[in-house]
Amino acid sequence: MKFGTESITFREAKKAKDDIAIAVRNGDFVLDFEGVHRIDSTVLALSLHMLREAKKAGSTLRILSAPRGFADLVKLYGLETLLMPALEEV
Repeated sequence: MKFGTESITFREAKKAKDDIAIAVRNGDFVLDFEGVHRIDSTVLALSLHMLREAKKAGSTLRILSAPRGFADLVKLYGLETLLMPALEEV
C-alpha cells in the first residue's frame, strides 16, 4: 500500500492505521513510502503492526522507498532484526 501523504507522524497515525487495515484485508503486505518525507517513531509502530499482520496471514512484510531517517530510527529503537529484512531498495 502506498501512503498518500508526505508526512507520517503522530498526527497522521489514525488514518495511516485505517489505510493499513484496508490493505491487510486485501492481502497487501507492502508498505510503499514513496513521496513520504517527514516521519517520526509512529512509522515504526505502523511498520511493526503491518509485520504482525503479515505473519498472522503467513506472509512477509516488504518496505519500499523507506523515507530518509527510517533506518536510523530502526537502529535507534533496536528493531534491526525485525524490520531491516523487509527493506527493499527501489
